[in-house]
Amino acid sequence: SWANPGRADAAWSLDDYVGSIVEAIETTREVTGADAVHVVGFCAGGIATTTAVAHLAALGRIAHVATLSLMVTVLDVRRGG
Repeated sequence: SWANPGRADAAWSLDDYVGSIVEAIETTREVTGADAVHVVGFCAGGIATTTAVAHLAALGRIAHVATLSLMVTVLDVRRGG
């Protein structure tokens, strides 16, 4: 979401954000009956989404993701510029 986190969200960790993305992917597959879904990540959310997709790959579930599209997401900050 584009909402700014508030006090109620202060305890969220990267695990919470990534877990929520994985849950959204799996819920979308379940509701639609699709084998794989198209995933989009924006800005810092793209970094978390990339981490979630990598997590699925590590679990052997990369086939659940048909495509990953990232917008304004910097993954390699060593060569910024």
